[in-house]
Amino acid sequence: MTSQVVTNELLIDGLDDWVYLAQLKGILLHVAGITNEQVIMEEALATLDVVLRAGFVEIGDVIKNVGFVPWNMSIEAALDRVRREWQQLNGGPSLGDICWLQNTPKGNCEAEKVLKAERGNTSSESTSAGKG
Repeated sequence: MTSQVVTNELLIDGLDDWVYLAQLKGILLHVAGITNEQVIMEEALATLDVVLRAGFVEIGDVIKNVGFVPWNMSIEAALDRVRREWQQLNGGPSLGDICWLQNTPKGNCEAEKVLKAERGNTSSESTSAGKG
């Protein structure tokens, strides 16, 4: 059960730079409050499934002097690879482990919509608060 908040945070992070898998783990820890490593992995995989199928991100590697290189495999194969490699790590991924994510133009557009909506909510909340 992937939270829209987690997906939104992931896409917003991807506006500025490539996102490494441990960033997604951090979002699940801090935004969703999940602390169990197995649950974090399952939720990370569910989130990846959502954003990959929606066409919001590409999954791949970052190679020195080359940049982002997408994996040439199906979503199912990519998720299987992430699961397999995650399970081999003690304590889950850290910086640069397993994979990187790159927002697609569609993912950037979605992230911009989220930011615009958040700005709108903040403006209306502060306006409402001042009316007391």
